Amino acid sequence: MQQQLKDLDKEIENTEHRANICDGECDFGALDSVDKLIGRVQAVKDKLSLKSTLVKIKRKSQIMVVKSRRKG
Repeated sequence: MQQQLKDLDKEIENTEHRANICDGECDFGALDSVDKLIGRVQAVKDKLSLKSTLVKIKRKSQIMVVKSRRKG
């Protein structure tokens, strides 16, 4: 369980780092069409959704660890 939490922490940090890079690289001014703009916005949205999901999983795992410690 502890290793899974460490792995989740690392993945969250990596996702946050990639999101920061994405924020710095997102240039919505040089697009050929609205479809390309929508595609880029969707990609950013997907990355942020993944980050949110990982945080929720991590929090749920931490709650489970705390509960199991209380029982033991």
